[in-house]
Amino acid sequence: MNTNSVKKYAKIAVIVVAAVLVFALLCFGLSKLLDVSFSKGQIIAEYDGESVYDADVQDIINYNLITKYDSTTTEAGLNQIMQEAVVTYVRYRAMEIDLAKKGYTIDEDELDKTFKEAKKEIEKTQKYSEWCEMHRVSKDFLKDELRRYALAALYNDVIESDIKVTEAEAREYYALNAISKYKLPAGYYWTATLRPVKNIADQTETTQAKAEMQAYLEKIKNGEMTFEDVDKELNAKYPASEYPSAIYDGEDSTAIDTMYQFIDEKDFQNLLTTIDTTYKDRDLNADPKSEAYNNYMSYLGATFEAKVHYALKNMEVGDVWETPFESFVGYYIIRLDRIETQNAFVPYEEVSGAIIESLMAEKLQNEFLEYMVDLETKYKISYNF
Repeated sequence: MNTNSVKKYAKIAVIVVAAVLVFALLCFGLSKLLDVSFSKGQIIAEYDGESVYDADVQDIINYNLITKYDSTTTEAGLNQIMQEAVVTYVRYRAMEIDLAKKGYTIDEDELDKTFKEAKKEIEKTQKYSEWCEMHRVSKDFLKDELRRYALAALYNDVIESDIKVTEAEAREYYALNAISKYKLPAGYYWTATLRPVKNIADQTETTQAKAEMQAYLEKIKNGEMTFEDVDKELNAKYPASEYPSAIYDGEDSTAIDTMYQFIDEKDFQNLLTTIDTTYKDRDLNADPKSEAYNNYMSYLGATFEAKVHYALKNMEVGDVWETPFESFVGYYIIRLDRIETQNAFVPYEEVSGAIIESLMAEKLQNEFLEYMVDLETKYKISYNF
């Protein structure tokens, strides 16, 4: 570990130690610190006749401090982070008891499997012991955290069949959110998928990218692949983690009143000539800060827009344009999905499934939060802060 890392971890350790001391003072008062038990510390909360000690919640407090603390966190915010950690710990302990009384328990074998997989994922980049040290937690914390996730999922499974979203609720949601979420301004709606490149100035790479996209177009044309198949394959081959520009593909729209108005092929070619003349002093290999380089980027952007507009004007809904489009991030192929000649709304039938799913998730979340609060009374939970 280098000197900077040592300093960083030392600083974090000081923050955590200070924060825990603040929490101890907050909960028990200075006089009570003199009576702290050597093994577990003070009782910090109680539930169902059980006591929760300092040592029991140290891991979750430390983890929350490490992951949620930043330079803007106030002393009050620090106390809130620690208190919320304790509340989370206690409520989930009560939840596990409550679910067990109802006949529902976690699959321990599945939990062990999940823990091993999570640990293995961590160890792709660092030792598990280093991860624990970085978050100031014991080796058991990750499994305890995964247990809490498993309990939440188990509760959702238990109540999901009792939670319903009616057609009336879905339609009401649609009506209330139609303008903000489902409006379709007049225009062309299209989807693009991208074969990204790392260096647009690399002639070999761009030539390969263009050829690859042309080959995909042939497969779509011949029925060997769908547009979605191509998009999925490209995302797998060129992930955003390695090709950040990959995030630029997806759905898009072009308003009718912003479209170039072409009368025929001649008008289109005249526009391309005008763009070529406007940015004549361009050089892709120039210094990125130079005017010549910026001119090349502007040239690519203007040409891309003109070609896309021309394609949209000459496509039928469902068509995929016959050639790839060059851009400063790689080569695109596009499909025209719909044309709205006047302002409209996405039909309810097209979004009803997503609306029901969203409302279902919201109801499950609200039910879960209410359940957690009810556990406080049911299991006589109390906190010493």
